[in-house]
Amino acid sequence: LKVNEGTSLKFLAMSEQPSYENDIVLAKVNGKLMELRKKITGDSEVTFITTGETTGMQTYRRSALMVMMKAIYDCVDIRELDSVYSDFSVNNGLFIIVNGNVTCDEAFAAKIKDRMLEIIEADVPFEKFSVSVGEARAMFRKRKMYKKDRLFRYRRNSKVNLYSLEGFMDYFYGYMVPSTGY
Repeated sequence: LKVNEGTSLKFLAMSEQPSYENDIVLAKVNGKLMELRKKITGDSEVTFITTGETTGMQTYRRSALMVMMKAIYDCVDIRELDSVYSDFSVNNGLFIIVNGNVTCDEAFAAKIKDRMLEIIEADVPFEKFSVSVGEARAMFRKRKMYKKDRLFRYRRNSKVNLYSLEGFMDYFYGYMVPSTGY
């Protein structure tokens, strides 16, 4: 295909999606994995990664987890939380631990689900940015994300990439889909 330089991979993926059985969530440009929010610069060989592939499904799950974490922090007063984290995977799901003055019952789950659906319906973009490790650690402590604070205690790089979703910031090792509508 011929496209103008600066065309987003998301635009290209949307035009090619009918040719794929599973949802396109990432691209490989000249052999390098890239998020769909990136733009094409110059002649490039582009292949797409879908949710039918391990890397694509991991990207989808990571993005869904961030939507859920945002929903939890939107629905629960931070003063009532001690910690929230994904502890391990169970089959095709994740085991999430919410500690604090919170009753994790069906009503709580329904409230989180409703908020997640609102965020998904709004199709909010995931924004990626770089901050100093010190800034990231301070933000994690403020959000009571103590495991992530400890994770960066010994980080050798001075910068870390974070993702933001309507002001909710978090760290994920790996790529994200372009927006919550995915």
